[in-house]
Amino acid sequence: MGDYIANLYRDDTEPEFAELSVDVEIVASAYGMTVEQYVNTITGSTHSAISEQWVANKLGGTRVLGKQLEWDVVCSDCRKYKKIEVRNICKSEVSFAPSTARGKGRFFEEGTFLHKLDLCDSFVFVDLRDRLMTKPKLYEISVEETLELYHKGVLNKNAACSQKKFFQIFPFETYKLIP
Repeated sequence: MGDYIANLYRDDTEPEFAELSVDVEIVASAYGMTVEQYVNTITGSTHSAISEQWVANKLGGTRVLGKQLEWDVVCSDCRKYKKIEVRNICKSEVSFAPSTARGKGRFFEEGTFLHKLDLCDSFVFVDLRDRLMTKPKLYEISVEETLELYHKGVLNKNAACSQKKFFQIFPFETYKLIP
């Protein structure tokens, strides 16, 4: 059964390391849904564990399980960025803030944000705006650049920016995830 599930998310024709491919028809069918029903279930929250595992698999790393750390994936010593926070881009603004600062009844604390940046090395963003109907692209931004953009006011006071601004600041060819 594990191999079957793994094959749903495999793409033998993948042209780019920093892109992912999913056969949404097979996945929807496995859940007993139409493609439309399936893609309408995809949000940043509902897809977070899958995105974290994708990034771990791509980089030969390990997804952190059972702990609430400042990062989601740990990679080997042969990579510059080893502690990686994985985020999805879906409908709302793109946030670098800790998850404790996002959602109803939560608020941004700069000290918590800066502490997170002290402990992790980079953010990998998975572009899910098309909810898997196109190949999601993976963008990696270092914490050093994140901090610089925050201090310059490019990121707002909550350490976020609009999707439009994100894709202007971080062009894929420059910020695509590399091994």
